Amino acid sequence: MLVVLLEFLVLAVVVALAGTFLAKSADQIAEITRLGRLLIGSVLLAAATSLPELTVDLTAVRQGMPDLAVGDLFGSSLMNLLILASLRNVGGTQHFVDDPVRCGNQIAIQLRVCSR
Repeated sequence: MLVVLLEFLVLAVVVALAGTFLAKSADQIAEITRLGRLLIGSVLLAAATSLPELTVDLTAVRQGMPDLAVGDLFGSSLMNLLILASLRNVGGTQHFVDDPVRCGNQIAIQLRVCSR
């Protein structure tokens, strides 16, 4: 039990460090290519952070556990919607939706959909 807990903690630290490195690398790619942080974050960073979920889903289907794959897909989608919906109230009385330049048009559109 202790070995499993220790392994989990070590891997959680690795994931946190890798996520920080990935975000910094995405910022550098955006600066070098001048494509913009919104585009890089929406496409490259989103694709990179979705790869673990895709791996879990494909492995679950191959092992004959489609319920795990469906649960992962719905769970991650609902969590993303929950995060976006909660971001709507960040910033005091002014919502992100009211200031699309501040957070990017794509996020503003997603928040409008989530808030209805």
